[in-house]
This record gives sequence, C-alpha cells and structure tokens, in this order.
Amino acid sequence: MLVFCAPAQADSKLYFNPVSIEPGESKTLTLALNNDQPFIGFQADIYLPDGLEMVSSGEGEEEEAVWSMTSRADDTFMLFSARMSGGYWRITTFSTENSQFSGSSGDLINIDVKASSSFKGGTINLKNVRFTSVEAKNVTLDDSSVEVTSSASEESKNKLYISDFSISPGETKVVEMLLDNSDKFVAFNADFYLPSGLTLVDGSIAKTSRLSSGHKLSTKTIGRGTRVVVFSGTTNITGNSGAVLTFSVIASSDFNGGEISLKNILFSDSKGDEYELDDNITKVEVKNVVAEGVTITSPSSTTFKVGETIMLTATVTPADATDRPSHGHPLTPSCYCKQ
Repeated sequence: MLVFCAPAQADSKLYFNPVSIEPGESKTLTLALNNDQPFIGFQADIYLPDGLEMVSSGEGEEEEAVWSMTSRADDTFMLFSARMSGGYWRITTFSTENSQFSGSSGDLINIDVKASSSFKGGTINLKNVRFTSVEAKNVTLDDSSVEVTSSASEESKNKLYISDFSISPGETKVVEMLLDNSDKFVAFNADFYLPSGLTLVDGSIAKTSRLSSGHKLSTKTIGRGTRVVVFSGTTNITGNSGAVLTFSVIASSDFNGGEISLKNILFSDSKGDEYELDDNITKVEVKNVVAEGVTITSPSSTTFKVGETIMLTATVTPADATDRPSHGHPLTPSCYCKQ
C-alpha cells in the first residue's frame, strides 16, 4: 500500500493533456507525468466540470472508474478509484513490488469520460496530488487544471427569453416568451418570477402557433413564481424563432420597474435527451405618458354662495397619461357670488 510520510516538494508535474469534447461524446482523457525522480505510486483528486462524468462500473461502494495505465507502468501496479462525497473522484495506484514508472515524461494514465447532451466545456481540476518515491517518501506536486473545449461553448444555440419591455402603472400588457432554437425539441419547462408590483393575470398563459394541439400545457405556482410545463412525446416545436407562450401582466398604480427572472429552463428532444438552457433576465421599465390636455367639468349651476366649496372634475387626455390627477380638487370662489 502507499505510505505517505512528511511531504517534500518536487519539480515533477502531473497534468491532463488538452482535449476537446462535443455534447454527448465519449472520450478518453490522458494524464501525463513529467518526473525529476523515480516514483512507485501516487494518488490525486479529479474535479470534472458540469456535464462531464467519469465512465464507471458497479454501484455504491463497488463503483469504480474506467481507467488504465499506459506502458510507463508494468503489470505490478494496482488501480483504485472512488467517487468522494464532494462529487469528485480520487484515483490511487501503486506497485506491489515497488516498481518504478518508466521514463521521465509522457502519458501515464487513460481515463474514460462521457459528456452530457448539454455539455458546453469547462475546467478539469487536479488537486491533492501526492506521489511516493522509491524511498517511501511522500512528494507533493502542484495542483493543475486544463480547459475542455467544445463547439457548444462558443455560443449557446438555444435560448428561451422574454424581451425587455415598458408598461404604465395600471396597464395590462401581453408578454411573449420567445424561443430561438437550432435543435428540435418536443417539450420544456421553465420558471419565471415577476417583480413586485407586476401581477400575472389569472388564466392568461397560452400556447402560440409554434405549439400544436398535441402539446399539453400545465402551470403551477411555486412560491412567488410560476412554472410552465409544455409536453409532447413526439411532436416537435415548429420553427426556429418566435414566441412559444404568451401571458398577461398588470402593473400596480405605484409600479416603478423591475426584472423578470427566467430560471430552471430544461428542454428535451424526441430521443429523451435533455438540454439545460441559460437563465435569463428581462428588464421592465415604467412607461411615462405625458398629459396632452385637461377638460374641467363643473356642476350644472354656476352661481355659488360666498364661502361655498365646490368640486371640479378634471379629465386628462390621453386616458393612460401617467401624470394625471387621481381625484378632483376643491375650489372656493371669491367672485361668482350672487348678492
């Protein structure tokens, strides 16, 4: 077994070779070792990015990563691996006969991984790297990392969003939930959250012509948000851009703007593959409408008593002007008096 004593520093380096992985692709990663002294074993922790998983066999405590040594290690080396509670993998190898890794540079280990259908690239981190020398000393190597590239990381091909818009206090407005997609989808779900002062009109969420009669729509209130679920087992959403859902909102009289958050966006295709899309934020601004005219309406009688208080009604145009008065104002005349 490996014996880790007091650590020593070294100029040796364990690192992953650069790699490009496409969504849904299986790939073999290679770990290379440049060593300035002979080693008989090591352990290291591997942290994979979201959407990239180690290929493994077995379940629970019996789960093992699918990995192998290159020709730099002979058949006396034993391989061990475990998925740790933090989600990372720990790999360990040592020679039962204290054999050394051959050479001083080159590939040492092959590790099989598989990318999800929504993988967009990311960083693999190698940490807690500890080798054992032929003198049974623990030699600590520096952490290392490598960027995994993917064509999907250049730009998201699919996007569910709501365009920025403005609304006047008290106004009711129809809002569109838009989908730009290069892939074909049959179903999706998403959560949206309205800002304070903006209220969803009950029963207003509706499908557009991009969804067929075979697409079922359901909605659910989740805390202060709303979840929409659209499902069809085989029928694709038509087109590649435009609204898929609409809903109506009404702004309170004191609404002063805010943001709509669109989260937990998950699409699926007819094969059952899932695509996690980026969250989106929509800016909602207050639309100010300037009053263009005011018409004063008085009581039918224009003869008032001294000291009498009357109420005049002001009608502002246009009707959606945001700076119109909310009620009439009293007037106490000192003329228009009849002796």
